[in-house]
Amino acid sequence: MTPHLAVAVLGSCGQFPLGLGVVYLITVRSTMLQREVAPGLLGRVGAVIRLVEWGPGPFGGLAGGLVGLPSGSGQPCSYSESAACPPSPGSLSPPPAGT
Repeated sequence: MTPHLAVAVLGSCGQFPLGLGVVYLITVRSTMLQREVAPGLLGRVGAVIRLVEWGPGPFGGLAGGLVGLPSGSGQPCSYSESAACPPSPGSLSPPPAGT
């Protein structure tokens, strides 16, 4: 088994229980909300929970982009096992004279 395959298998094995835990927590939270919150307020409480959980996401994406901006070439690049991201065209030096 190649090292990359072993890492992928181990990562998948770790993600499965994490996914089960998330599903369990969502189920428990939904049940608790339905039992404890008045029916007239259930929609509002759910909206506040979604705002708190999903609201900071765009700010995290913006912060991650700002942190990574100085270290990269500014060009999008996807991960590849065979090669690193290519340099931006402006950073290439011209070939030596006479070749």
